[in-house]
Amino acid sequence: MAGLSVLENAERKLGALFRLAIRSGASDAVALHIRRGEPINGRDGAGLTPLMLAAVHGQVDVGSRLLDAGADPFLTSPDGRTAGELAVEHGNTAVAELLIFRTNPLSLVAAEPDYRGADALLHEVAAAVQPAEPGSLSVMPGTQAEEGECSMTDESADALNGWVADEVIVAPRHDEECVSSAQNAQRVMSTHRRVSDELDWSDVELDLPEIQIRAPSISLGDMPAIEELIANGMEAGFVGLDELSCALETDCGWQIERAQLVLERMLDDLAIASGPWAPAGLARAVAEPDMLKDAIEALYADMPEPAESSVAYAARARKGELIKREDEERIGRHMDSALGSLTRALASLPEALWQLAFPADSPSDGLAAEEADELEAPADETPDDDAVEGENRIDFGTYVGLVRDGMAEYGREALVPRPRPPELSRLLALLPEMAADAGHAVASSVSAYEKARDQLVCANLRLAMSIAYGYRYRELPLEDLIQEANFGLMRAAEKFDFRRGFKFSTYATAWIRQSVLRALADTGRLIRVPVHMVEKINLVGRTRRELEHGRERPVGHDEIAERLSLSAEAVRRIVRSDHEVLSLEECGGNSAPGTPDPLDIVDTEADPYGTVSRASLSGLIERMLADCKEKERDVLVLRFGLGGLDSMTLEEIGQKLDVTRERIRQIEAKALTRFRQSSRRDQLLPFAGAASLSDY
Repeated sequence: MAGLSVLENAERKLGALFRLAIRSGASDAVALHIRRGEPINGRDGAGLTPLMLAAVHGQVDVGSRLLDAGADPFLTSPDGRTAGELAVEHGNTAVAELLIFRTNPLSLVAAEPDYRGADALLHEVAAAVQPAEPGSLSVMPGTQAEEGECSMTDESADALNGWVADEVIVAPRHDEECVSSAQNAQRVMSTHRRVSDELDWSDVELDLPEIQIRAPSISLGDMPAIEELIANGMEAGFVGLDELSCALETDCGWQIERAQLVLERMLDDLAIASGPWAPAGLARAVAEPDMLKDAIEALYADMPEPAESSVAYAARARKGELIKREDEERIGRHMDSALGSLTRALASLPEALWQLAFPADSPSDGLAAEEADELEAPADETPDDDAVEGENRIDFGTYVGLVRDGMAEYGREALVPRPRPPELSRLLALLPEMAADAGHAVASSVSAYEKARDQLVCANLRLAMSIAYGYRYRELPLEDLIQEANFGLMRAAEKFDFRRGFKFSTYATAWIRQSVLRALADTGRLIRVPVHMVEKINLVGRTRRELEHGRERPVGHDEIAERLSLSAEAVRRIVRSDHEVLSLEECGGNSAPGTPDPLDIVDTEADPYGTVSRASLSGLIERMLADCKEKERDVLVLRFGLGGLDSMTLEEIGQKLDVTRERIRQIEAKALTRFRQSSRRDQLLPFAGAASLSDY
């Protein structure tokens, strides 16, 4: 059984942390792993024992600990070399001397002292002394004294009460034949394989449970901050407490306590110190890639799942360095300077490349001239993003075209129009077709502009995140809210003008909030409601809460209409738009008691009068649309959902017809003016309030 235990111990594989502790020279960690049950004579993937690893890496203290624990120095590697031979091969003389001393201790035992020379010398001295005369004193020992001494010795022996004194055992001299026979015996025991002489159980069917191998929940690269911390610690031999806390907060989120225990144990196994400051005289070599990989794999075996994306993003966003007002001005001037260089490079392009860079049929042409009218849009429309602050009356393409035609560039006191990301992407796609000088100028200018813009964005990620957190209990997940807030932040960075005197954070707040609210209005409902209608629904809801405060009765539509200066019918239409979508399982239940049961819903018979009325109105509308221009007819059909289509917003119609939203509004207003003429109005008046136009 003892031989079998040794064999099993030798065949076991070495753990990753045990190998790392041996390589790094952490003798205390090695002793800890041995106490935990690591095989003292196990093998790694290359077939080396722990003692061989210590010999290869020159770790004298580790080798001494391994020998004390019972490591076998006579085991050989797959190529037939012992630990001592490996130490000599790698130039580690200290380890080689240790192995020689520990494997051949008998050669250093002193030989037995030879007392024959001393006895001869005493006889010569005794012969040289003359015998004393009778009557004189003699100092030489006589026979009587020797007899007396013998008698005392006998008395001392009797005093031992029968106990026999231990004999001094002197170790024999080093015997090569004995060492060789011991090595052969050890080799035979190591290679012994037990031969079973029991009955054959091959015909017995056994049902064993399947081994459930849990796939690792995380892999390399999932925790970059912790991986970087371990790499730096293996190089320096020390990690600071602040660095440790920051890495855990970044990668582990709410599981930081459990992850901290695992990481601290890993640092102890690697002999990496941690504390508020580094110890004096601490120097380590560069960590080997294999050692770092083994350490990270061993760490991930016990590490909890990585933090959620929102938690990790929040930790990284908090690392962004805030910028001051002077820095905002400096970044703004860098953006203007980069766009100035880009404008000069684009203005000198050949005509063919100019047409590709700024197509004449692009929807952005003429946008600046219409943005001024967009500010006076009706109350049921929301202004475009560029109309939030009423600035930038000219877009980047128009500005470059004017400079190309001879207009002087804007100076330091004017904001250079900012290009949109699609425009920059189109310019970068044309770089291979440009000349070398022009292409280099365009690429460097775009890179400088984006670098300055991104610096402004990254410094205010916390602002976008804090605004998004205010809407986290709405219809969208927190990650989507943060993303929409970042969209608004990037748009604010493109439009920011430091010359107006306010800070960027104040300016960006409106853009971020608008982006989040639009995302909630567009995607937060199962049945989409237009953005302008969502704003009116929220306005009616706030007004109702204000009027009902302190009252014991509900507020009617007439009171809300009077407060908002709207008609009662408009308020009813807004309230009807604010409906909640329920599943059929919820109808008629406790969650929706006011709804009918699905089994009680029955299709009603069609009203003959209503059918005739709708058919008459449909024919009348078709005749009136035939008198309109083709573009006006298309806009009205798409806008009001005639012919069974879904109604569309001005923005959607503009994208479909490849024109701006303001132009669609103008076409709609002009077409509706035709329908308001007295002759057409009198024909439509009998059908007023009978049905909705969307039915036709």
